[in-house]
Amino acid sequence: RAAARADAAAVRARVLHGVRGGAAVEGRVGDLPAMSSTPSAGPGEAVRVGFPGVGEAESALKVVGEHDGRWRELSASQQGEMDGAIVMLREATDQGHIKAAEFVGTVYRLGQGVAVDYPRAMAAYKVGAEGGHAGCQWQVGHMYYDGEGVDVNYVQALPWIEKAAAQDEPEAVGQLGVMYSDGFGVAPSWRRAREYFERAIKLHTKLGNSMAVESMQTLTESIQTTLMDKWWRSTARAAADMNGKRGVATDFHWYEGGKGKWRYTVKLDGGEAFKVKPANLRLWVEGTGGA
Repeated sequence: RAAARADAAAVRARVLHGVRGGAAVEGRVGDLPAMSSTPSAGPGEAVRVGFPGVGEAESALKVVGEHDGRWRELSASQQGEMDGAIVMLREATDQGHIKAAEFVGTVYRLGQGVAVDYPRAMAAYKVGAEGGHAGCQWQVGHMYYDGEGVDVNYVQALPWIEKAAAQDEPEAVGQLGVMYSDGFGVAPSWRRAREYFERAIKLHTKLGNSMAVESMQTLTESIQTTLMDKWWRSTARAAADMNGKRGVATDFHWYEGGKGKWRYTVKLDGGEAFKVKPANLRLWVEGTGGA
């Protein structure tokens, strides 16, 4: 019964604040991630979802349209409906209902019809995250990453973001690209960052524009200023087992404010791989013995 009530309440919140064309409208409860069973709805139409109790919620509510792209002020009766929906969602969340947990988390994180409450949002998201919900896993990780209601903690953020990325949550995949590019909570690796950005862009193809595109462009420009992906020959300063050998730089490890710690991962012609200081490599130009 709690699950059925939660699904009805979730639809109530979404219908009350409007979802047009099946897509979210910025600044409203419609921003909550769409349920997979939600069909498209035309402008001004209530969203119809195949969950128990939806008919009652649909008949009781009407769409509140967008108002200058912001959360529209609710009438007393609408606020009452919203409050009732949240109470039911919270009850369902307490019983482990993961879709309800996602709604509750987003409502409190964004302050949609309620005061912003990060601890309550985090608690709700964790219910969904521990239940395997990719969107909730991403949000828990993101809140730790950005320090929303908690101290910034990349170590805590990483496992949740990785869990969401494993389920192809696009934002989580792109965030891993940022973390590996800048070395936040992980050993920096521009190779891995590029792989995550490429994957995020593919996942976002169906969803529209993605910040991963911009991040990928920035990373590509940075890579072009290094020897990564290029043939190189080691300098006289390299270790004896590297001196004079040739290979390809397959990765670059960048540390903010720590140029002395920068390293390339290089692969020799013979297949061996090493980490090498930038000063110990020079660009190999065919026919010249180097650049």
